[in-house]
Formats: sequence, structure tokens, C-alpha cells
Amino acid sequence: MIDRQNLERLLAELAGKPATDDFKLIEREISKLEIYKSLPNPVFLAGVGLDARPWMLARKTAAYAQKHGARAAVDALIAFVDIKTVTTVDWISLDNVTTDHSIDLAPGVMLLPPHIVPSLTFARAAEEARAPIDKRERAILRVEKSFYPFEKMLKPNAPMGLEGMDIRRSLAEIDSALKAIALTGPANPTIRVATTEIQAEGLDLLGLNGNGHNYNHPIYVSTRPVVQVSDEAPAYMAKLQAMNLDDRARIDVAIMRLATSMMKEPSDAIIDLAIALEAVLSDKNNKDELTYRLRLRAAQFLETDLARKHDVKAFVTKLYNARSAIVHGGIPKSEDYALRTDGENFVMRLLKALVDHGAIPNWHDVELNGGPA
Repeated sequence: MIDRQNLERLLAELAGKPATDDFKLIEREISKLEIYKSLPNPVFLAGVGLDARPWMLARKTAAYAQKHGARAAVDALIAFVDIKTVTTVDWISLDNVTTDHSIDLAPGVMLLPPHIVPSLTFARAAEEARAPIDKRERAILRVEKSFYPFEKMLKPNAPMGLEGMDIRRSLAEIDSALKAIALTGPANPTIRVATTEIQAEGLDLLGLNGNGHNYNHPIYVSTRPVVQVSDEAPAYMAKLQAMNLDDRARIDVAIMRLATSMMKEPSDAIIDLAIALEAVLSDKNNKDELTYRLRLRAAQFLETDLARKHDVKAFVTKLYNARSAIVHGGIPKSEDYALRTDGENFVMRLLKALVDHGAIPNWHDVELNGGPA
């Protein structure tokens, strides 16, 4: 237990710019707090990242005492380290997609129409990030997550102790939501601007009053029509999250290639779509007869009718022939525009079928059985 009276005295004695020795005395007293018994090197992660070791909290508490007095500073310190639950709410403005109704993607994850905004602050930030010539349709992604905000520091010897740690606990949910939206479009949902609100009692020491900070992401805006988000997105978000890690990693690569293909010229898009097919249809260690295996596996997995199997094989062959011509310096052709659109729809169909299946099958069994194993 800290000696509250001693800590208040040390803080009260500070005036102007404190000496290093003064901080050390305060740090020594703060190190007696209960939290340091279970987390000797804690970090606070909740939309903001704060090294919560005694030396940092000593400086935060001293700065607070300068403005509010020693007693208030100790109260704020104790309230901060006693926080049991923090709720973060991420409000994210997405370009290239829109919706005219609310969609519950998952518990705590919701897609909202563009006219629904959480606050004037977010609305202003979202608008300021958009050029006057780019008043495009959009959708608002809302992700709410509650958790215990203190974690053991991964690298306590690092200068600030936050290396390798992500300050936003909701990133997995955001990533899965964007993948589900991309998969069921197909679409390229792009984060334009986002705000994190932090809701908890005991944040006074950090100078937060329930609202976190804005964080901006690289801005890429497609010139293609805005995609209406499908009501299938919630189901596919759940299915993606249920897949095993290895299969999910391969599916994720393919989805990202599908999404980025929508931002590019047809020739580059066709290369992305071919990579997406390879990500899920190829073998890790065997690249022999790659084009033959990809078209055979796609045909066997997607179709039961012989004529339709031939159609799939012909399409994959056409896509790969175009890809080969492009990477070897070929000149883009006018038909590449149609092939890009057809390719996006085909890759989306394949990926949805794999996600519906729940796993990437053993492709050698598919080749022999004529369908999913």
C-alpha cells in the first residue's frame, strides 16, 4: 500500500520544474501500488497507449498535481490504476461502400448509413478529410469493445515499452468486418478517417474525458461505382472468424487481392486476381503445372455439371493467359476491362464457396473425387 500522506507531501513540495530526485521519491512511493504485484511492467492499451510503469505515472501524477493540487492528483492516480473495464467505440468512415440501412455484422460491430454520425466532432473530421470534388457516398462502421486495459509489457527495455503492441484492441473485429464487406461485394472498403472514444471512470490522469483521439489511415479512393454492402456480410464475418488460422491466412490474402484489384487499372487488377486464385488453390510446396491445377481444382470444387466445369476451366485459362501476357510486357487490351470485372466476380464466388465450406479442402482429394472432400 502506498503512504498516501507521504505521496501528497512529496507532490505538494514540487514547484516549478521538479528535480530528478523528486521524481524518484514519487516513483518509489507509486511502485507500492497493488497493480505492480501482478503486472510489474504494465502498459495501458485502450485507443491510447501509455507506459504505466511507476516512472511514467510519477511524471503524470506530478503534472496533474501542478494543475489540480496534490490531493486531487493522488485521487486521480488511484482511480486510474483501479480501472477494471474500459469500453472503446471506434467510429470509422468507409469510402467505396454504402448502405441505406443498419447492418449488425457481429456483436458490437455495426455498419450504419452515412447520415448517422456519432458526434459533430466525428462528422467534421470525416468531412474535412474529403476533398470538395470527392463528396462520395460512404458507410459508417461502429465497433464497440469492452476489456481490462492493462497488459504486461512485451519489451520492458524499450524506451517507451510499447513496441510490438497495438493500442487498439478492436483491430481484429475491424479487420474481419472489412474482409466480410470486401468478400460479399466484391468491394474495397477503405478507411478514410476514424475516431476512438474511450469510456471509463478514472481517466482524469490522462486528461481524457471520454473521447479518444482521431487516427487517419492512407486514403485511396476508387473511381468505380460505390458498392452497396450486402446483407450477407454478417454471416460471412462469422464464418471467416471460425476458420482455422492457416486457412484464414490464405483466404485473407485472396480477399485483400480481390479488394485491391478494384482500385487498379485492368492489367494490374488481373495480376491481383491471379494471385488471389493462387493463394487458395495452389499447394504450398508444389508449383508444377500450376495453371492446369488451378483450373482443374476450381472447376471440380465449384461445379457438378460437366459443361459448366469446362466453362470454369476455360475462364481460368483465359485469366491466366492474360496475366502471363501482362507480366511479360504485353500491351493491355480493351477486353481486359470486361475480364477484370468477370474475374472479380469469379474470385468472389470461389472465396465465398470456400468460406461456406469452412476450410480449404485437400486439393488432391478434390482432383480425384470431383468435388469438396
